[in-house]
Amino acid sequence: MTKVTISTAALHTPRHIVLSAWLEHVPFLSFVIERLRPARFVELGTHLGYSYFAACETVKILGLGTNCHAIDTFMGDEHAGFYDDAIHQDVVRRNADYSGFSSIHRMTFAEALDKFEDNSVDLLHIDGRHFYDDVKEDYETWTRKLTANAVVLFHDTNVRERDFGVWKLFAELKAHHPTFEFFHNHGLGVLAFGEIPPALSDLFALEGEDAAGFRKTMETLGQRLSLQFSYSELAKERARLDGQVHEMQNALSASQNALDASRTAFDTFQIQHGAVCNELENMRARYEAVEDDLASMRVRYEEQITQLLALQEELTTGRNALRERLSAMETSTLWRSTTPIRRVMERMPTPVRRLGRGTLRAAYWASTPHLIGARIRHFRGLVASRGVAASLSTIVDGTILDLGANPLDRRDYGRWIEACDRLDDKQRKAMRERLRDLTDKPLISIVMPVYNTPEQQLREAVASVTAQIYENWELCIADDASPKTHVARVLKELANLEPRIRIVTRETNGHIALASNSALELAKGEFVALMDHDDILAEHALYEIVATLNDRPDADILYSDEDKIDENGERFDPYFKPDFSYDQLLGQNVINHLGVYRRSLLDDIGGFRDGFTGSQDHDLALRSLAVCGSDKVVHIPKVLYHWRQTSSASSFSQSDLQRCIDSSRKALREHLGVQSDDDAPGVQVLENPIVPIWNRVKFPVPADEPLVSVIIPTRDRSELVRQCVEGLLFRTDYKNLEIIIVDNDSEQPETFETFDDLKKDDRVRVLQVSGAFNYSRLNNLAAKEAKGEVLLLLNNDIDVISDGWLTELVSHAIRPDIGCVGAKLLYADGRIQHAGVRLGAGHFDGGAGVAGHLGLFFDRTEVGYFGSYAITRDVGCVTAACLAVRRDVYLEVEGLNETNLTVAFNDVDFCLRVREAGYRILWTPFAELYHLESASRGSDESPEKHRRFMSEARYMRERWGKILDADPFYNPNFDNYNSDFSLNFARNSITGR
Repeated sequence: MTKVTISTAALHTPRHIVLSAWLEHVPFLSFVIERLRPARFVELGTHLGYSYFAACETVKILGLGTNCHAIDTFMGDEHAGFYDDAIHQDVVRRNADYSGFSSIHRMTFAEALDKFEDNSVDLLHIDGRHFYDDVKEDYETWTRKLTANAVVLFHDTNVRERDFGVWKLFAELKAHHPTFEFFHNHGLGVLAFGEIPPALSDLFALEGEDAAGFRKTMETLGQRLSLQFSYSELAKERARLDGQVHEMQNALSASQNALDASRTAFDTFQIQHGAVCNELENMRARYEAVEDDLASMRVRYEEQITQLLALQEELTTGRNALRERLSAMETSTLWRSTTPIRRVMERMPTPVRRLGRGTLRAAYWASTPHLIGARIRHFRGLVASRGVAASLSTIVDGTILDLGANPLDRRDYGRWIEACDRLDDKQRKAMRERLRDLTDKPLISIVMPVYNTPEQQLREAVASVTAQIYENWELCIADDASPKTHVARVLKELANLEPRIRIVTRETNGHIALASNSALELAKGEFVALMDHDDILAEHALYEIVATLNDRPDADILYSDEDKIDENGERFDPYFKPDFSYDQLLGQNVINHLGVYRRSLLDDIGGFRDGFTGSQDHDLALRSLAVCGSDKVVHIPKVLYHWRQTSSASSFSQSDLQRCIDSSRKALREHLGVQSDDDAPGVQVLENPIVPIWNRVKFPVPADEPLVSVIIPTRDRSELVRQCVEGLLFRTDYKNLEIIIVDNDSEQPETFETFDDLKKDDRVRVLQVSGAFNYSRLNNLAAKEAKGEVLLLLNNDIDVISDGWLTELVSHAIRPDIGCVGAKLLYADGRIQHAGVRLGAGHFDGGAGVAGHLGLFFDRTEVGYFGSYAITRDVGCVTAACLAVRRDVYLEVEGLNETNLTVAFNDVDFCLRVREAGYRILWTPFAELYHLESASRGSDESPEKHRRFMSEARYMRERWGKILDADPFYNPNFDNYNSDFSLNFARNSITGR
């Protein structure tokens, strides 16, 4: 009979008891270390350090001379899961208690081999990798490091799921080495590598009941640790529950007091309620009386409209008669007397006599009849287009106001500032409290080139920096050899008052780029913010930058919304920007004001470049983007920068605009690798034909044009189909296409005659699909039949305007990062029908909506809010009335949703799934088409269609609600209901709520 004496170390309770698969093996590990007294202990696979630090603690308590080593990449694996660097940092921190004899090696097991001499390891614990081949490799490569009496521990010998292979290796080793095995807590195998060490001879001699008894003893000791851990957790939970009970008791007491107060308040309320009900009845009666008055006013107003139109006819007659009389009188001596004029006027129609009473008014009417006539014609047009119920408030002193004016005029913006963008003491306090809790508070270096800045404006610019709520900043100013003496005096004064202001004075004038580089050389911050010498920062600008960096620590470039400020300090013309769109940056510098860059990024690209004066910021943004990529550009949707605009036009960009434009296009060509705009078929950088100060980039289509499959669903309406297809075949310059007409149960004979006629062209075929109208299904079936690399979903009511539209769409669709491309669609009268789709527009079931078209009803020539209808840019979605997409992308996201979205919103859902798959949604104004707005499908006013529409809208809200409510390309400071860039007075811009 063999018995094993349990050592005192096995009875020790570790300082750190945790819930781990290793916890219940700690007593045996302590037993082995006390018995074996190894000179060197190595653990392969330490993870959180449960087993390793238990071994270190045993060595320390027993005062052994053991040298301990933990080897791990501290990155995790397929079995343990992957984790971040915090695990390694925690292990290093805990190792400080054992630093005299313990070492942590962050490397692979193979890399660590060279750190140990052969025959030097007495105790080896293998617990890092668990696949059979991996653990076998670890064992075999480390055997030469083991001493003749070494012991090897294998954890997880009792685990057979998830492809664990430790058990298999241990089973093979049993045939060649003395072993002992425990079966609790995933199992632990003990192997004598060479000769059995004398200190453990009794262990390896155990058999039968003796072996079972020893296993049970160790399992019991391990369970004791598990029970202690559970007891500790229960004690913590009880303390937490005791605290909650105490809080609930206090809350109950407070609730009782509140209930007593509520009873008293309710009694008072009942009295007040009766009085309010009486007042409501009185108000209802007054309201009904007002409605009656409004109805009477509407009748009188319509009568006035009729009279006004009749008056125009009389005025026309009178004006012609008056011209004839005046023409006859010009040669008469009676013209010099007022009496003959009065006689002439008396013969005119009554309305003319009323307008022309008196010689002065008669002369005025004779000289300016076109003014009043024009206003009447304008009003008649307004009545014809908007109906006689057009609001009289649109007529002021006889002038028809422009109903399509920019909603962001000074008055509206001033009201918005007061309601939504004023920082109060409560908000300042909240910001300072949040700053205390932030983990990362980087130094922000504000770079400011200065040249002949007016003294007051310079002081105001610097004061806006010193007033920042966030205090870890430095202001780096480069005086670009200003000849005006007050500049140096003011800068020296300000630097003496504020140690965070640093100044360098250039000996020669180098313009903005070189001066900015001089200021940049002073900067020590992790991030650099660019600021002009006379502009103003919002006092929470740097706070918002740092708060955003804590949410997005990977960000390399940040930019904010901005507005302008005049000589009187009045803010106006806000630019509420979209989230980052690469193509929009090609068209205009959307990053400028307030632009913030990671300092290391600017070092990598060499700062600003000379030779790009006036567009040095655009050049900087393009070169930075080429290094960091679009994913690291972050937009802050708050007005943090006030760009000074003065009537003196003193800024370079105002006084030398063409040079700025030329510099911008030069930077753009270098960014895109364009040698010459005449180099076909390469990228071309051109003047934007809509707004010449901006850019248009034309991407190439290969000489071997990819085949485009045009899918046109239809049901009858042969005249529309013919017009659409003939536009594709004969009025489009892109020739490598096939047209698939998807016929959904057409009935009219002329439709089939049209089909037969169109099919005479080999590029046209007709796909017959029967059944209820399901737009998604029709397109999906055609997509499967299509042969083209690019699919073009096209409504049958689309008509071609100019021949280059399809080339423009394909040039973007074949770009690898682009998913869907949409066109600029116009009504037949030239007004815009589609300039991209805005997510979440409108109201639905009392809540937020699904989507709405941008640019709706605006004139074709309308530029849009800061170029939104004139620049190629990312949008939330584009309409499937004309949508280009690569066929592989279409199939990757499984096409349109023909189950839940048969008619409405299937294009919105499709675009969102394409964007979810990692592609961008692009809209271009340079592909223009007429769209007759669902002419072949008819109205959605029937009850059945209305129910279907509501069902599809509910599906969209349930599937995409949060994403619909946060369109990245429609600033949250705009009204969620509209799609016309009108202000959102319901959202506080400071708090973001």
